[in-house]
Formats: sequence, structure tokens, C-alpha cells
Amino acid sequence: MKSIEKREPSELRKDHSEMKEVMSQLNLDNNFTIKFGLLKKACVLFFYGRYNDSFDEIAKAAKII
Repeated sequence: MKSIEKREPSELRKDHSEMKEVMSQLNLDNNFTIKFGLLKKACVLFFYGRYNDSFDEIAKAAKII
């Protein structure tokens, strides 16, 4: 794979358009990404022993339907 510095602008545009197509096909729901982020944050907080903060993040994630 070529590094970004050595790519031609036309190649970058092509890659960008391909990425847009993939993202539109995935159709990621904004609520899902927010919920996943909150749960990941809770996991990290729990790992570091911040149990109360972790459960607060889980409660925030549980409110998202």
C-alpha cells in the first residue's frame, strides 16, 4: 500500500469515494455508535478501578434505545 504522501490526488479522491460508499452501505446508526462508545468508556473505567464512574456510564448507555 502506498503512503499518503506519494499518492496522486486522483487516487485519494477515488479512495474517499469508495470509503463513502462503504459507509453508506453499512448505514451505521448514530445511537449505536454513541452507545458503543459509552460502553467502551465504562469498560476502561472499570479496568482502572473506577467502578462508580463505570456504572454511571452504563446507566447513560442503558437510556439509549
